[in-house]
Amino acid sequence: MRAPLLSLVLIISLGPFWHQTLLAEDKIPVEVRAISNDTVGKRLVFKIKEDIQQSATFEITSDKNSPRLKITIVTFDPYKTGGSTIYTLLVVASDIYFADIFISNSVGVCGLDKIKDVAQNIMAAIDKNIEFFERAKKDWDCYSEVMREEKQKLMEKINSLQNKTNDLQEQLKMEKAKTWWQKLMEKFETIYTPIKNKATQNKNNERYKDEKKADENEWQWENNNLPTKE
Repeated sequence: MRAPLLSLVLIISLGPFWHQTLLAEDKIPVEVRAISNDTVGKRLVFKIKEDIQQSATFEITSDKNSPRLKITIVTFDPYKTGGSTIYTLLVVASDIYFADIFISNSVGVCGLDKIKDVAQNIMAAIDKNIEFFERAKKDWDCYSEVMREEKQKLMEKINSLQNKTNDLQEQLKMEKAKTWWQKLMEKFETIYTPIKNKATQNKNNERYKDEKKADENEWQWENNNLPTKE
């Protein structure tokens, strides 16, 4: 009984940790861009970043090549009092489809004593758009998968065409080489044939002379060996 009881204690103790781990794996990355030169504005931006980082839903990211929420905050203090700021907030889904997708924008005023409340309201407004972001990302993932398959098919066709082109080029080289060799042989025959014919003729003439000389020698021998009359 101790082993099951110990396991139950461990599950109860580690339950929140497992829950946070699972949530961490599913957190939505958020890129925060800020243009803020006034005191209250800077503190508001810091608080928003802090809330995002501590959120169970979002996390700050610096990866600008992956799908993410991109938040742009611009603040300024028109009265230069350091007691309040005017902010504008733009939220888009970035690196989904071929361009940023508009989600929401807002304009507001934040006092020095309202930074926490304004940051919470901004986080709540962002949180309302999670479903839109996830749906857009899912659609983009499906589209990307289809594009990867189509790209793979296209690359296979390109490789096949390239192989055929290489084969045709090799065949063309062989045909050109064959044609060149044939032309060379024809030229060779044109030059060699007359020489060969002349050589054959000369050889025949020499043979004729040799045969004629042999006949003359034979005739002379016969004449020299005729019986003489006594």
